[in-house]
Amino acid sequence: MGEWINSLPNGHGVEEWPDGSRYEGTFVNGIKQGNGKFVWACGNTYEGQWKANIMNGEGSYTWPDGRKHEGNWKDGKLMGKGSFQFADGRSFNGEYKLNRKTNYGEYFWPDGRSFKGMWADGL
Repeated sequence: MGEWINSLPNGHGVEEWPDGSRYEGTFVNGIKQGNGKFVWACGNTYEGQWKANIMNGEGSYTWPDGRKHEGNWKDGKLMGKGSFQFADGRSFNGEYKLNRKTNYGEYFWPDGRSFKGMWADGL
């Protein structure tokens, strides 16, 4: 487990909130930094890299209904390559910029249909 330096957590630790939200991972001077897992009270979960208390780097975000995104994050937003799995079986593999699909991507439906092409501003 981590240690306290100058009244701030450092190293591996756990932070819990009254609403049931919970973070377990690395702290640097009291800030989520490095690898960790955050579970919100609503059941959403992010497991991956953190920088300055924000999702940054590679990580996986899941929702209780079965949706899941795996890929890159920057300043808490989907950025760069990633894949999104929908609860109904649809999926998208491609690039994101500020949470929106961009550039080349591939969208698949459970019935076998697909779209492979360019995206702009999420469309």
